[in-house]
Amino acid sequence: MKYLYSNCIASYVFDDNFRLIEQVSLQNAAALEMNEWLEEEKSLLKKHKGQLIFLGFKKEALARTLQDVRKLDAITSKEDFTKYKEKITAVTKAKISEEFSKDQLIMQVSSQIEELGKVINILVKRLREWYGIYSPSVSKTADNEKLVNIIVERKEISDIMGARQDRKDLTQIESIANEAKRVYALKKAQEEYLEKLMQEICPNLKALAGSAIGAKLIALAGSLKKLMELPASTIQVLGAERALFRHLKNPSQRMPKYGVLFQHQLVTNAKKDARGKAARALADKIAIAIKVDYFKGQFVGDALLQGLEKRFK
Repeated sequence: MKYLYSNCIASYVFDDNFRLIEQVSLQNAAALEMNEWLEEEKSLLKKHKGQLIFLGFKKEALARTLQDVRKLDAITSKEDFTKYKEKITAVTKAKISEEFSKDQLIMQVSSQIEELGKVINILVKRLREWYGIYSPSVSKTADNEKLVNIIVERKEISDIMGARQDRKDLTQIESIANEAKRVYALKKAQEEYLEKLMQEICPNLKALAGSAIGAKLIALAGSLKKLMELPASTIQVLGAERALFRHLKNPSQRMPKYGVLFQHQLVTNAKKDARGKAARALADKIAIAIKVDYFKGQFVGDALLQGLEKRFK
């Protein structure tokens, strides 16, 4: 009886005393991970028909081929070790490449935009309070970005009703304003990048939900594939997990009707008693759009959105 064994370097045939008889180098070592028969293995099985026991496990049992889960992992020469290392490195690179998908970029950019928003809020809050010492009227500017620009460009600086200014004090305030302006610019650049990614990867979801909401849905689900697999009822409440768990723990608490979908204009513009229905209808269409995007179908986003707008006009 002979034995067939494969590792990431080659497939080997041994006699009953485990002396090497033949070996064939593997062209696709990464395929070993799938536990499927390789072409090189099939070729050796055909050549030594009815005489081989395969040392290892395969998903499919071939006729007249026995399997034994024992493995031979010994490396006896430096040359073999070098080959083994090269093959393992190649397999690892292939696995990493397979696992990467562009929806991971969407999730990272979405999280980055959200974090930049928090940074801006912290900076502007401090800036507003600090600048209010010198100019209460300017610090009451409602728009955060406009306030930052006023301070950076030193507009209305002559109309000060607060404490007297020292140049060194104003310099510190201006440095914070300049930093906030740079963060605003970075956030806008990231938002533009997200728009391009969404248009490239999931145009239907972008058309229906918008880039920001669509990206949040992907991030909350964990990936584009996971979002595609979710039913509309789950998509509807993504982002409302805390409220959902409160309801499950205590049924007297209301079941949430929507999560991040509340940010969609279709839901916010609906009458209060119709928002749940609008969120459900939107989730239904998003479930369709994401499946079309995942399987690279035609663009139907605008048609789906128009149907919703007509329904909740």
